[in-house]
Amino acid sequence: MTDASFDASSAVVVTGLGLHGGFGDLDSTWQALSEGRSALVPSHRIADAPDLPLGCAVPAAKIDLSGYVADRKTTKYMSDTTAMAVLAAGRALEDAGLLDDQIACAGLALYMATSHIAFDLSQAVAALGETSETHLRELGQEGLRRCNPLLPFKLLLNMPLGLVSIVFGIRGPNFILYPGAEQGALALDAAVRGISAGRFSRALVGGSAQMLSLSPLLLQGRSRLLAASPESARPYRPGHVGYAPADQAAFLVLESGPAAAERGRKPYATVGRISVGVAADEPLRRLGEAAPDAIVTTGNRDEVQDSQDLRTCEAAWPRATLASFDGQLGFGGAASFLTSTVLACRALGAGTLPTEHLGSSSLRSLARVLATFQDSDSAAAVSLHRGPA
Repeated sequence: MTDASFDASSAVVVTGLGLHGGFGDLDSTWQALSEGRSALVPSHRIADAPDLPLGCAVPAAKIDLSGYVADRKTTKYMSDTTAMAVLAAGRALEDAGLLDDQIACAGLALYMATSHIAFDLSQAVAALGETSETHLRELGQEGLRRCNPLLPFKLLLNMPLGLVSIVFGIRGPNFILYPGAEQGALALDAAVRGISAGRFSRALVGGSAQMLSLSPLLLQGRSRLLAASPESARPYRPGHVGYAPADQAAFLVLESGPAAAERGRKPYATVGRISVGVAADEPLRRLGEAAPDAIVTTGNRDEVQDSQDLRTCEAAWPRATLASFDGQLGFGGAASFLTSTVLACRALGAGTLPTEHLGSSSLRSLARVLATFQDSDSAAAVSLHRGPA
């Protein structure tokens, strides 16, 4: 997206978007949403827990790093969480026109969020052979020692950050947070604050989560968060109970307005206020910005939260269209808020939401969107709008 006449003064703008999920990249995802297709698989099994009753889920599309990783040895250190992060980050940098700019990439800040460790227990179990099913002490003492020596690298929570940095030559300020979706909002907030304060002019912000692995799935199952069917996983529909866990990664390139204008980049969106809190409507109350045309939300677990959302939004912004893509894309944990933010930016670029999510709305031109998240412990929101602040 280029426009040499763009001048955003001191605004913080979004100039690149990258995504990887059940439909693959952002273009494929947007097309599927526009056509009303769902990536939810009715019954999914994972390699390290084939007997785990999962209900429905959204496995990510094939991960192909050939366009971004020249040294194939690097991929040996990557879990799926890390590989998805590298892929989505590369797509965001490419979309922003920065992928081949080594100087610009070196100066990027890099802030990320990730979920609980996606531990492939099958490697440890297989290493013990026939005794592995019954001798748990032996599994704990000897199983990991007999695994592939690269496995511990794949388990480190900072590996997505480290490999994204290594692959793209990023050397700026950085951190990685976990495990909730609100951590993506905190990463976004840190980037906006850093750019606004003049610490750096550009940042790469993202989240990556492999929710379809044993540890994350057990945690979600014990918390009664998993939907039994694709129908029950759809927010704002009768019978909504739980969500479909998804493997997802989403990244955004943020720049100062002058930095984007200097490169002749027209942004998808200008970033307004960001708020994180513990009550579902707290971040919305804090934003205090103009009424949005649409609200894109993620993380709703059942009809009770749906009703709370509807009441809150109708009271504050009765004309806003409320939409959630969780029923088609699943819920991606630490990547989910940033996935919604990427899609909200894409919607601003397109000027509208996918048709299925317009409902009876009279929305004609999309100029301002809120991306929001809530669960039982936390909530987050970011205001996005077209043009300079």
